[in-house]
Amino acid sequence: MESTDVLVLGGGAAGLACMAGLSEQREAMLLEREDQVGGLLRVYPAGDYVFDTTVHVLFFRNPQLLEALLGLLPQGVHRFERKNLIWQGGVTIPYPYQFNAHALPDKVRDACIAGFLDKAAVKGDLDGDFRGWLLNQFGAGFYEHFFGPYNRKLYGVPPQQLEAAPLLWLIPADNEAAIREGATAPPQNPPVTHCFYPRGRRGIHSVAAALQELAQGPIRCGREVVRIEPSRRCVTTADGHQVSYKRLVSSLPLPVLLGLIEGLPPALDSAIERLRAQSVTMLHIGARRSGPALAAHWTYFPDSELPFYRMTRLEQITPDMCPVGASALMLECPGSEEPDRQEVLAQLTRIGALCDPGDVEEYRTLLIPYAYVLFLKGFREVVAAAMDYLDECGIQSTGRYGGWQYLNIERTIESGLQVAGRLTPAGAEPSNALQQLGVR
Repeated sequence: MESTDVLVLGGGAAGLACMAGLSEQREAMLLEREDQVGGLLRVYPAGDYVFDTTVHVLFFRNPQLLEALLGLLPQGVHRFERKNLIWQGGVTIPYPYQFNAHALPDKVRDACIAGFLDKAAVKGDLDGDFRGWLLNQFGAGFYEHFFGPYNRKLYGVPPQQLEAAPLLWLIPADNEAAIREGATAPPQNPPVTHCFYPRGRRGIHSVAAALQELAQGPIRCGREVVRIEPSRRCVTTADGHQVSYKRLVSSLPLPVLLGLIEGLPPALDSAIERLRAQSVTMLHIGARRSGPALAAHWTYFPDSELPFYRMTRLEQITPDMCPVGASALMLECPGSEEPDRQEVLAQLTRIGALCDPGDVEEYRTLLIPYAYVLFLKGFREVVAAAMDYLDECGIQSTGRYGGWQYLNIERTIESGLQVAGRLTPAGAEPSNALQQLGVR
């Protein structure tokens, strides 16, 4: 049996950030199930193409963290202003939808604006359901034509089953002037998001690799944990190997972590089923020619007849991941069922993302079992009870799925650093740029 002071489970962004942020005064080890670290920050080579797991770019609100990470990427980054589109019923609409009603068909535009004006004075209820908040914020027209169908497609459940508060940071709100202005003409000052993507064929995995290099201890890949015994402070892997620890940090999905614990209280065991997530099937498609339409970084598709809800054109983000003149398409399809290939290619040709199905050189699928946490009503009580129990056991669960939150890359890395800060002895001297961020 091996032993360590701090044992980290999961080598995604949160787990790697925790390892990078720990002081050298804490002996640490990380166990990762897969054959390499990265989690959702992995990339997948396919012939002349390299695909990100799913859409990942860097846009940070914490300038110190951004500066620290950029300093760890030796090849530098591509810098660009995010351009998004929405394709609906054969019409291409600038993003966000509610700021660009001028681009909608007349009847749809009139219904959206009329509904908005009828509801403009009503504020959303942060403690209510997601559907109610959307209706109160944007009105019945915008909800019926975009927010309702898109979010049902994305999450796989009616929006009224979801709590509103955890999702609101994703949606520009309280922008009556911009919505009114966009009803007749493009906004004069549309929102601008400055984004970064690592240069080179390693793509977004460069971020994971940089964190790995700063890790304060060994990282063991191919080690799937199958049992956790809090009473013994010990974990067992699939090959029978055991590691004892003083403190355990997990970035595994919270229901997975709870399911591994021996002696879990019956009340928590029965509540695990209330922690649900939407899975996503990724389609990675390489085509020798770039399609004539939808030349944006991301395009959103609310129409139910299309099997995908979002498309990333990776060649618009970086020229490093596919041949010159080619296209690297990444389609996100809700659920675990793989859509029909011929139907997908026919639809991509119809909307102009492909010139011809015969141009496709690579077509691969990837299932992400935990893609979007479903903030179903009552989830807070289960998460709070789980975190209290884990804390009593000396276990900290962090990250997007470990904390059962909706976090982007920045906030996921911050969550791992914050755990590391709490485990760092007072007065310890920082040994790398991430430890100097003052997150302790």
